[in-house]
Amino acid sequence: MDEQQHLAVLAVAIPEVEHRPQIALLWVRRQLLNALEDACGDAGVDWEAVLLWDKSDSLYLFVPPPATTIQLAGIFVWALERGLKQRNRDLSEAYQVRVRMALTDGICQLDGAAWLGDPVTDARRLLHAERLRDERLVTPRPPLAFIVTDEIYRKAIIGSRLSDEESFYPVTVARPDGRAEQAWVQAPAYVQRPRTDPEDAPADRFTPARNGGPGRHGVELTALPVARRPLEVRVAAPPQAAISPFDTVADGWSTEHFAVRYASVCGTTRRDAGASRLDGIAAMRHAASGATVFALTDGAPARLHAWQEASAVSRAVVDAIMSDLDAEADQIDWQRAVRQSAWPLVAGMVRPTASGLMAWLVQVGDCAVWLRRGGVYRRVPELAPDQTFALVVTGPPDTPHLTPRVTSLSNADVLLVGSSGVRDAVGGDPHRLDGLLTAPQAPLDFAYGLKLGAGSFGDDRTLFALWVASAD
Repeated sequence: MDEQQHLAVLAVAIPEVEHRPQIALLWVRRQLLNALEDACGDAGVDWEAVLLWDKSDSLYLFVPPPATTIQLAGIFVWALERGLKQRNRDLSEAYQVRVRMALTDGICQLDGAAWLGDPVTDARRLLHAERLRDERLVTPRPPLAFIVTDEIYRKAIIGSRLSDEESFYPVTVARPDGRAEQAWVQAPAYVQRPRTDPEDAPADRFTPARNGGPGRHGVELTALPVARRPLEVRVAAPPQAAISPFDTVADGWSTEHFAVRYASVCGTTRRDAGASRLDGIAAMRHAASGATVFALTDGAPARLHAWQEASAVSRAVVDAIMSDLDAEADQIDWQRAVRQSAWPLVAGMVRPTASGLMAWLVQVGDCAVWLRRGGVYRRVPELAPDQTFALVVTGPPDTPHLTPRVTSLSNADVLLVGSSGVRDAVGGDPHRLDGLLTAPQAPLDFAYGLKLGAGSFGDDRTLFALWVASAD
């Protein structure tokens, strides 16, 4: 490609290359490429269209339209950080995948084997900025330190529902001519906590703390997950929907205690009209505790990027619960987790305990939860008044006393969490799901059965199922 083209540029640096054994470096590079591809998929970016420039200790991704910097700075970064966290679990330091990443955009040109253009130069300069390297020194170290130009911050992050602008702070970066310019750094795994009596210092001179503790201007970086602001939902005439590349999402796994399958399929009416799937679902296994954590979000058709936002909300809720499990907290902060959403949602956790398997569930709105025991279905009792709250479509729900519903699970039980589309499809007869629940199937077969079972449907169907292992 010799012609000039407007592209988004993602520059990703692998630190400490010289200190890693070659076999570890090969592992890190492969895991990073896989994580980048997965994050592109989650953000709706066509990985096959991305042009890759490999510089050994860094990678440059040139992303053409229709992908936008809003997608890359929002869902992509969120998904990449989550993917790196998953890959880093239980790995030694040499095999940990931790990166610095910069985002720019503008006119680029390929000259032989080299890429030219101001966005490439700016990305390289930001990638090696001293302030971004400082972010890497905080302990415990986050998997991703992210920096953007001031222009990207203003046009792709401020006001975007896919990014948390308050998790960025301004830094000063030197230009080649010696002049200073402003850029913005985000460390998604950290929050800034001012001291009781902080010094009054200009924001653009903020220096991150080294090895934890307070920075030069009295701002302490604390190893806590960022509390994302709840998404605001306003009911209005829907604009032209952003088309999701995912008509169907399915996954699952099995442990000695239970088997998990979940799927989300686009309603036939919406798909035939060329509209996107609206629901979002996320689930993750916590290896240390043996718990499975999940969140199912009923998307809002009035939202332009509903499928992206619902998926992001589900991931944020799961990440918040996982962070409490990582910290070995005595109690899960369900209120903090569920305040990630102002949409219909069920979040929960199933965990082995000394008393057997226990399920913790919290619910917002009109999703459905069933327990199948001995071939008989029963609705998990409605949550008490202080355990649920009405959906508020103009802002975040008020959850002053949110506590979970705790339910014990017995041998051969099946726990089911379904969206309103599943609830409406089965009506008052959940036995219509029997063919799907006889035994755990392959995830794609589970999704196929969910799509074809219980007749035709217009609304999305999203279902999470957990089979408790039989004693024999």
